[in-house]
Amino acid sequence: MIVVPDGSYALNPYIRIDNVGQYRLRLGNSVMGYMLRLDNFLKGLDTEKKKAMNTYMANRQQLTYINKELKAGKSYSERIEELMKKLEDIDKALGVN
Repeated sequence: MIVVPDGSYALNPYIRIDNVGQYRLRLGNSVMGYMLRLDNFLKGLDTEKKKAMNTYMANRQQLTYINKELKAGKSYSERIEELMKKLEDIDKALGVN
């Protein structure tokens, strides 16, 4: 969807392109300027789509890993307490408070 926001006025003209993301496109003073800027913007959409897909895939992988860890049911609290006790012993041996 292409939107011309209320805040877009003659001194600072722009359009907003909305769908999954939101893109703000400043416009020039002539029809040719509008066409060139819009054309350049549209040419860059493939790159934007690839970036979005890479981010999406990375997030899906992270979600899969997180769900796997949650299903494993491991509790790290005991290990953390054990390591904190070990750190306290080392601090005492070194004379660190």
